[in-house]
Amino acid sequence: MDFVDQETLVLNFALHNEAFQSSMRDRIKTLMVDEFQDTSLIQLALFMALNELSGYSVWVGDHKQDVYGFRGTDPQLMDEVAALISESQVLDYSWRSRENLVKFTNALFSEVFHDMGKDMVCLKIPTERAEKAKGGWLEAWHLTAKNNADEAVAVANGVRDIIKRIPDIKPGDMAVLCRTNASCTDLAAKLEHLGVRVSIGQGLLLDTSE
Repeated sequence: MDFVDQETLVLNFALHNEAFQSSMRDRIKTLMVDEFQDTSLIQLALFMALNELSGYSVWVGDHKQDVYGFRGTDPQLMDEVAALISESQVLDYSWRSRENLVKFTNALFSEVFHDMGKDMVCLKIPTERAEKAKGGWLEAWHLTAKNNADEAVAVANGVRDIIKRIPDIKPGDMAVLCRTNASCTDLAAKLEHLGVRVSIGQGLLLDTSE
């Protein structure tokens, strides 16, 4: 049984099983859907069915994060559903990013998503965070590495270079995202070799108590 099988079973329960419907009406008063831009057709049908049972829904999504087309999502779904919702709100504040990053993404996305209009795309720094959010910086690294091993060396050297150039930055302030656990292990070894302390996840996810 895969994930789509599970979605199909729950959808059938929500549409046709009276015991399930009764239980959900008693237990669910509000349906919360996050990352709505990643919704597939079957998930939309499931959300609609659960909405009927709960009576109230809040759906949150962002066109700029629509990256799951490979498993059946479609940005048009979000557009058409949004047009039918009676009450909608654009969340136009960034509560966690630095000012320079917000300016950069506003400049980039206002061009890429120009058909949506700047009011739907650009973010602002809230007054409460104005002082804390000041500054920040961006860098673009052009790696000429031709294989994974050389790329790990290049990234490790880049990290060490940042630590040397910027006194306020410590190894614990930085995070590097890798595609695989093996890549994390390889990069960690390269960083340790350069004298940069590193922490990575240990063991397999299914072995953790959580």
